[in-house]
Amino acid sequence: MASQPASIPTSGNLLRDPAAIFRIPSVARWGSVRRRYLLRSAVLATLLVVAAFVLIFAVDSSYATAAGISLIVPGGGFLYDAWPILFVATWLCWWLAWSFWVGFGSIFHLGVVYLAQLIGGIALAEGPRLGVASGTNWDWAIPVLLLGAALYVIQHLVRWERGYRRAVRTRADRNAYLASMPAPAREKLVESFEAPAVRQAERPFDPLAVEEGQPPLPVGDADAALVSWLLKLSLQPVDSFEGWDWRPGPFEDSALRYQVNDVGYALAYLQANYVPAYPSLYGQAQRNVIERAQSRKVWGYWFLENFWGNLTMNPDPIRGARFQNIMFGGFLAKHLAHYEASTHDHRYDEPGSLVFVWKDGRTFSYSYEDIAEHCSQAFAESPLTLWPCEPNQVYMICNQQGAAGVSGFDALHGTDYWARVKERYQAALDTEWMKPNGDYYGHYNTRLGMNVGSLGWNDGTTPMFMDGNGAIAGSGRTMSPEAAARLFALSGSSEMWAHLPIENGRMRLPAPAPRKRAGLFDWSYWRWRMPSPRHFLSGAWVDLTEGGVWPMGGHTNVPAYASIADSARQYGYDDVADAAIRGLDADSFLGKDAPRPYNCRLSFVTTACRARWGRLYKGDDFLTARIPKYEGPILASAPHPEVLVTYANGRDGELCLTLEPTVAPGSFPLAFERLRPNTAYVIESNGATFTTSDTGAGEASIDLAGRVTTIVRPV
Repeated sequence: MASQPASIPTSGNLLRDPAAIFRIPSVARWGSVRRRYLLRSAVLATLLVVAAFVLIFAVDSSYATAAGISLIVPGGGFLYDAWPILFVATWLCWWLAWSFWVGFGSIFHLGVVYLAQLIGGIALAEGPRLGVASGTNWDWAIPVLLLGAALYVIQHLVRWERGYRRAVRTRADRNAYLASMPAPAREKLVESFEAPAVRQAERPFDPLAVEEGQPPLPVGDADAALVSWLLKLSLQPVDSFEGWDWRPGPFEDSALRYQVNDVGYALAYLQANYVPAYPSLYGQAQRNVIERAQSRKVWGYWFLENFWGNLTMNPDPIRGARFQNIMFGGFLAKHLAHYEASTHDHRYDEPGSLVFVWKDGRTFSYSYEDIAEHCSQAFAESPLTLWPCEPNQVYMICNQQGAAGVSGFDALHGTDYWARVKERYQAALDTEWMKPNGDYYGHYNTRLGMNVGSLGWNDGTTPMFMDGNGAIAGSGRTMSPEAAARLFALSGSSEMWAHLPIENGRMRLPAPAPRKRAGLFDWSYWRWRMPSPRHFLSGAWVDLTEGGVWPMGGHTNVPAYASIADSARQYGYDDVADAAIRGLDADSFLGKDAPRPYNCRLSFVTTACRARWGRLYKGDDFLTARIPKYEGPILASAPHPEVLVTYANGRDGELCLTLEPTVAPGSFPLAFERLRPNTAYVIESNGATFTTSDTGAGEASIDLAGRVTTIVRPV
């Protein structure tokens, strides 16, 4: 039985202890679970080294020696066998396989490389050689490789210790900084967690307040282009992804599963803030995106990922590996929370309302409540509380999304799936995931028992998976508000924003300068393009200068504008958010007829959507059921796509609309519902009149030559 929708709270600050924002608690070096995992790994590593030493030093056989050194150093047996080319090849394969493991949890690739080099080293111990006599063994390779392995471990242990001591010192400095924050900054930070009515007390919103032809919330060409673009993405056939980002693949941050959620969030922000009175079109657009999430093109990646990471052939994207795929189920739960909060439609609470069909006909059916319950159970039973989004790879960012989906379900339905685990969740963040300096780990590998980059351990010095601060500050406001607020304060964003160039309400960020190659032998260019040794060893070879650009190449400051605007909106700096949006439009808007409003990846475009439309209701409000159900009159239909509706809101039997023709001027029919029964109405922009039926329905035509904001009201 689906749970019943909860009543909507209208007030209350999300912060339970505002004082906790301004102090970093003292924490142990490692939590008990991390310590247990680390001890397990240390014991296994010790046993492996002992076995290797026995084979190397106690067994008088070249086969045993090759096996022993191969156990400790991948490819070591090949170097002992006088096959340096195979030693180098092994390390290239090992780096690639380890990166696959870090990237999407593939123990399969890592296991194949490890076993192949072990078997190969043994097989060639007395076999043929290339360039040297058959059966030659390089005995010098043993001490060299053992020394190299020892130094590798020692340098990481030294960095671990130095990093810990540095973190303890940093905590004291940060606590002093937090204690010295000025009162206005503290008050603004606390106020950003208030309910909408409190946040808007100084500027109450009237849905009918038209001024100088503008609706109560601003609509410009960029808004219209973004709305049109989202509708094109969402209303095409469910299995079609024309105009979406397909690169670089299903295991990267631009995978379709993430894009589906991003588009859904943007549409929810639009509907809740701008077009609550046009549910037929925008509700359908949101449902189409949720249907698209059920397309095998979106979730089918899990079959291979589950096999590579767990050696299990189960394609079920929710329970296919028990608690191993929060990056699909958890993200979808948050997506559904946004849909229900913006529409108050609970169809996905019904059993079997979400269906995933595999190639062989196997069907996996769920409801939103099923997914929320599954995620809640995972938070309750996973040793680290946070649980993997890829096989045995736990990421902070994925868990923030999943936790939001569960807490959002509770808020909307009055259930206790999040209430059961929220104290455990917060305790885990404080004891298992917080570093001594107040930062948070962003990643943990439960198989290895530590944080890893690729060939480097994450001790705070490798460039990959540095921390989870951004994930909590950006996505954890409703679950861990004190921690999120503290991390925002420590980020120094508000101080940085105060120094940004803002003139006449518009932010002006410098355009990123393209780095051009001065000929084939421009070595400085190639050094810039190539990864540094640290990036190579961490598996983080990413060209961040071009990572935000769509479809490929070029340079853009869209990510900077969008990120600043989104964060500023969430934390109550609306003036900064609005300035960033104006700067974004002035610098980067491509025009209403462009295939995409900004030359940027989909995720950054939808971030800009959330930032510009979250003026009344923002992320907190979607996840805490703070968006009241719209009960006013509605626009039942307008010809789409000939007419684009960018604002539709009303009250007390009156309706405000912003519309524009998309192809050519003309007269277009509109249908209305929930107006006052048996009442004469007028469309103010062209004077068209009509009389409503006993149910409050009516029809009329509107003349459109361009963008028009009008009121539909009783005569």
